[in-house]
This record gives sequence, structure tokens and C-alpha cells, in this order.
Amino acid sequence: MSDCALARLLEHLPGPDTVSQAAVAQRAATTLRPAGAFGRLDAVASWLAAWQWSTAPKVEKPAVVVFGADHGVTAEGVSAYPGEVTQAMVAAMEQGVATVTALATQVGATFSFHDAGVGRPTGNIRVEDAMSPDEFDDAVKVGVDAVENIDADLLVVGEVGGVQLEVECGARDDGEGDHADEDADAKGDVVVDARLHRRPLQRRQPGRRQAAAQHAEQRGGGLGLER
Repeated sequence: MSDCALARLLEHLPGPDTVSQAAVAQRAATTLRPAGAFGRLDAVASWLAAWQWSTAPKVEKPAVVVFGADHGVTAEGVSAYPGEVTQAMVAAMEQGVATVTALATQVGATFSFHDAGVGRPTGNIRVEDAMSPDEFDDAVKVGVDAVENIDADLLVVGEVGGVQLEVECGARDDGEGDHADEDADAKGDVVVDARLHRRPLQRRQPGRRQAAAQHAEQRGGGLGLER
């Protein structure tokens, strides 16, 4: 799958129905109750209306899809959790004892896990590209294949290996702008410091932002892109 093929897939994604979204939000606003009584539920309902193209949104067939992969840069000690944690989480999901599987069962959602590189880390972005063009295509295909035939009215997408993903995101350049500071403070489960130095990515022309972003994902991104 070439960059152009991926761009074409993204190009034809449907957009939200802002008319239905506004109608549901207006209905909620005129319902007599204390302001904020439902918390975020009103916002969730209007968001769901927009993407279901309906003024009466509902969820009857939810599906949870989780992807898993390891990031090679964790070899630099920049993550609080090694790749073995990803494998343990996958085992828990397969046994049905992970939090995500318990929640999916509770709400009647189908659940599926898709291996995009567990135990097969990407390249270490400190010294090399994360993925070759072929590996990039394979990761995209994992995502396409996972959702292509799902019959659901609400798709919930997640990943394991995410404690490593934050490191990769902090090191990624968007293909156009300047790099952020080389040093960063620890954040959550991630330890980022001067050990993680980013290689400069070649600048792109302004009219090629999407292609540049895809190239940056291939060079600096992890296999979380299958989402």
C-alpha cells in the first residue's frame, strides 16, 4: 500500500452530520433539569448523533478493537515499562481477565485483539527509522483488515504498548516544523530525558503536509498507526 493508496482511504472517510448534532444538543438544552446534571452525557449524545447521522442516536452493537505492538526505542530506558508488560497485557486479554475485556463483556460489546508487532519491536528511533515502507504498509493493513467487516454502531479502538507510545509521540516531528526541545520531563509512565535525541527529518514543502506526516509516522512512529 503506497502513500497515495493510504491517502485515498483517508480521503473518502465520511464526515459528521452537524444538523443532527445541533438538533440533539438543542433538545438537551431545552430539557428542564439543573445545568450540568448529566455531566458529559449530553456532549456524548450529540457527538454520537453527528457520527450516526441520526437525531435519535443509540448503541446496540458496540465493538471494541485493541491493537498491540512494541516500540524499539524502549531499549534506551525511556519507558517505565519494558516490552514484557505488553505481552502480559495481551495474555490477560486472551484469558478474558483484562479490564478492557471485563468492560466489553459488561456492556455487551464484541472484543477483538490484533497483533501488530508484540515481541517484534520497531526500529529504535534514536538511531534508525521506526519502520521500512513495507512495514508501514503492513501496519496500515492490520488496521484496515481489523475493521473492514465489523458490524457495529459504535467502534471503540485501543492499544497496548501505549506507555511506550507516549515516548514516540514526544520524539515525532510533523515533517514541517522545528523540533521541540531535546530534553523533556518525565510524564506519567514515561521517562524522557537527554538519552532520547531525535534525528532531524527533512523539511517538506507546505503543500505536502499529509505526505510529510505519513513519512514522519513511518520514520518516527510506532506500530500504533494501525489504529
